[in-house]
Amino acid sequence: MDDRSLAGDEPEHEIAFRTLVCVVWSRVQEAVALDVRTESAWADLWRRATGNQSASAPAPGVDWSRDFVLFVATGERPSTGYRVEIRRVVRRGRVMHVYVVESVPPPGAVTGCAITNPLHAVAVPWAPDGVGFRFHMEREASGYGAETDGPAE
Repeated sequence: MDDRSLAGDEPEHEIAFRTLVCVVWSRVQEAVALDVRTESAWADLWRRATGNQSASAPAPGVDWSRDFVLFVATGERPSTGYRVEIRRVVRRGRVMHVYVVESVPPPGAVTGCAITNPLHAVAVPWAPDGVGFRFHMEREASGYGAETDGPAE
């Protein structure tokens, strides 16, 4: 189904966003795609993503008077070479479309023997109440060779 049919003939509006965090080492075990609209919900999600470690850094700052958070995580992956990235956010009518790409090691790639849990969180301007979200996920070969710390952040 063409995404345009979901919003009629509404024009696309590209939404600017700011990366808060993009890492391959997290504690998020399951695949999730969320819109986070309160500071307390963000703090709770951040604690879960960092494993409730007492030495973990505080959640990245968000100006809640103008922004909210879009958060995606792939869940557990069997090796290094995986990454997830929100690449584009577009509003069509009453739907905000979030385009996400998971980079995966190409067949035969040399990867590190470590379980990874990629996540990406971005701050975006507030959407009016009643705006829905649709997350679109695709996969692409990462192009990484051997690595131990994941891609540059």
